[in-house]
Amino acid sequence: MVEKEIPSDVQEYLQIMSITGGMMGLEMYRRCKSIVENNPTWFPWEHKYKSLPQEVHDAYLDEKNPDRHLPFAFETMRGNNGVIPDIRNKEAFFDCQPKESFLEMWHDFVKTLEKERKEREEIENSDKALWDKHYKKYELEWRSDRYLPK
Repeated sequence: MVEKEIPSDVQEYLQIMSITGGMMGLEMYRRCKSIVENNPTWFPWEHKYKSLPQEVHDAYLDEKNPDRHLPFAFETMRGNNGVIPDIRNKEAFFDCQPKESFLEMWHDFVKTLEKERKEREEIENSDKALWDKHYKKYELEWRSDRYLPK
């Protein structure tokens, strides 16, 4: 496909998403949303998703996030001094020597990475199964967010 064949607003959307990685303000979000809405041939998945009954989306979201309707519970800091005074009051911990060798720390690091990879894979598999439970009958395929920036 030649770049000239792609409408200018779709090119704008692709540039926005590649530069921001999906993190944007409200005005840019609205612009991207209008580009998607005005170009159904370029965004068929999004239009198919939007065409489904709201009850399907609500059932999926309620099962995925059962507490999504509850207000956030903000916990206060332990002390009222603030972050910097709390850090200043702590004992110096930067001068202590490590209790294990660099090689042992490296092995721990590699084990932790592998454990996190397995956990992410399990979460991804359960998310896909939940998606399929609600959307497979509408032939809306699962889209992994594995490759999106975190």
